[in-house]
Amino acid sequence: MARYIKPAPVLYSALRVWGAACAAQRINGSYVKDPQYKYEDGKEPELTVPANKHLMREILESENDPRLTQQDLDDGEACRTHYQGLIFKEIAGTLNSGFLKAVYALSAKEDFLSNAYIELAQLAAAPQGWRRDSVREANIEKASFGKYLGNVGDKITGDVVVTESNYSKNYGIFFVHGFVDSNAVFFAHKAGFTPGATVAIKGTVKSQRDNFTTQLNRVKEVK
Repeated sequence: MARYIKPAPVLYSALRVWGAACAAQRINGSYVKDPQYKYEDGKEPELTVPANKHLMREILESENDPRLTQQDLDDGEACRTHYQGLIFKEIAGTLNSGFLKAVYALSAKEDFLSNAYIELAQLAAAPQGWRRDSVREANIEKASFGKYLGNVGDKITGDVVVTESNYSKNYGIFFVHGFVDSNAVFFAHKAGFTPGATVAIKGTVKSQRDNFTTQLNRVKEVK
């Protein structure tokens, strides 16, 4: 009886690996760490959303997977460059995140073995951070051209365009960033809002933060 011989690992170029990571992020719409299933009585679990790392490997295993687009490859290069830029924090000794240190090191690699599962899984999570950091950097630049809203204690109403809405497990609330006209605002909210949405709010100016960002308190949505 013939003995099974495990195929030898193959090399993937950094261009395809980073591009496949961005393709998986685009297809899923966000970073999905573990696969999601639909469960029904008497039936086998149905995969509804694959993990980014699994989707990424599927794309890499095919030489001409149509899901990998030129835009994904371009985004992959931009994502890789972003993490290569962490060299200044690494030199200064301020790169303290284990994940960032790992991805920074991987950004220098030109090839990846197909069985380097941990490395590929780490890169599958990289585009999420790159997108978040890119939004944040764009918001910081935009805020620098704005102005503070009112004075501490003033009541503020307006339509805020939400740019970030991040849930804090420590506080059990969402920290929301956005703009009222061209002026940056920041506030905490129990329910949070969808990034990109325009929401009518009212609140009280709590403080004037760095970079012309107005922090609001007791924010409520105006229906």
